[in-house]
Amino acid sequence: MPNWFKSAPLSLRQRILLLTMFTTGVGLLLGSGGYLFYDTRTARSQKLQQLELAADLIGTNAAASLAFDDPGSAEKYLAALSARSGFRGGVLYTPNGKILATYDAPDGLTFLPPDHVADGVVWEPQRLKLTAPVTQGIVRVGTLYLESDLNDLHQRTRRIEVLTAQLSFGMLAVVYLLTSLLVRTITRPIELLAGLTRTMAIAKEYSLRAPLVGGKELQHLALDFNQMLQEIQKREHALVEANDTLELRVAERTRELEQEIFEKRKAEQSLRESEELFRTVSEAAPVGIYRSDMDGNASFMNTALLELLGVSRERGLGGGWTDRIDPEDRARLIQDRSEAMRSGEDFATSYRVRHSDGSIRWAEGQAKPLRAIDGKLLGYVGVVQDVTQRRKSDPPTLRLYLTHARSGSWRKTRKAKLKSAIPRFRNCSAIPRWKCRASRLTNSSRQANSIRRRQNSRSKS
Repeated sequence: MPNWFKSAPLSLRQRILLLTMFTTGVGLLLGSGGYLFYDTRTARSQKLQQLELAADLIGTNAAASLAFDDPGSAEKYLAALSARSGFRGGVLYTPNGKILATYDAPDGLTFLPPDHVADGVVWEPQRLKLTAPVTQGIVRVGTLYLESDLNDLHQRTRRIEVLTAQLSFGMLAVVYLLTSLLVRTITRPIELLAGLTRTMAIAKEYSLRAPLVGGKELQHLALDFNQMLQEIQKREHALVEANDTLELRVAERTRELEQEIFEKRKAEQSLRESEELFRTVSEAAPVGIYRSDMDGNASFMNTALLELLGVSRERGLGGGWTDRIDPEDRARLIQDRSEAMRSGEDFATSYRVRHSDGSIRWAEGQAKPLRAIDGKLLGYVGVVQDVTQRRKSDPPTLRLYLTHARSGSWRKTRKAKLKSAIPRFRNCSAIPRWKCRASRLTNSSRQANSIRRRQNSRSKS
């Protein structure tokens, strides 16, 4: 199909008309061409049959003239061709090829007999030539040559062509009128559907329905279209209800979010106030306060603890505070802390700190686990106290024991002297190490106070 037919802005009715006329015209053209071809072949065959019949009749009559070499009678037989139209001439040849008699039609055209002929038929655009043997019995006594024009054949072909063209145009006109009348049965229902579609697209009215008109296929199309409209109408109602419900839910959810945001902001404000209160209290506290994660990295240190360690806040946070722990106490401190963290229990310990000014200071620390609401262990919060002055006031023997008891290097003689003074140190192996150390610190303080009181009473006496 041509491209212009595909891209032309034609309506459905025009397309159907054009398609019908095109197919009908092609059919008529092929039919007319086939008929003309058949008629031409038939006319040519009839023309040849007439020529052959005339050649048989003349050859039968002129056989004796050829046998006796009688040109007069031979010319009379050839003159019989004048009774039929279309013959231009005829020639009788003797067996040796000599012309015996000729006939020239009185049509004003010059007929030139050929010198040599061969048996057979020759079709030319304007002439038909026939060469046939003349026999008497089984003996060939000569040759007959006939020549006829094709004017009657050409006239017949032209008449047939004109008649075929007239019939074709007439049939095309009839087909056009019938198609114009009948095509409305196809285009009218489709136009109704198209108009209904435009109305729904503009007015958004899906309660309309397409009429059941036209043929079986168009009725099925209308039924399917109505079913589609029904589904669209149902979905539209459901969508409207869903939108109304969604608006209510959005409004309700908005109120809930606003309340959640208000409560969250209030909780954040309370948290900030609590943190600020904690920082204020921590900064005002005379003891060191810190917070660490499960890896022992400090996330907060107050000023008192930073001064005790002799480090800046940037260096002390994280794991930098361990650099200030005496190397002899560092491994023990880390081990005690790790054991307490694995069990999730409180722990207390004492250790020495190497201050930035080079002095050695004693510190006692206690820490408690910090847990989330679900009980998950987040880290530890602890306090650290500088007990250097108290350590200096302890008896030398007790101080020596507290200093070296952690490493286990204590001679039996020294142990024997302290057993009577600190009997509760003997069972330290039966309790956890951090509790034992806490007990040692407590007992050491008690023993130091007891010794100090006895010394004061002796000096008074």
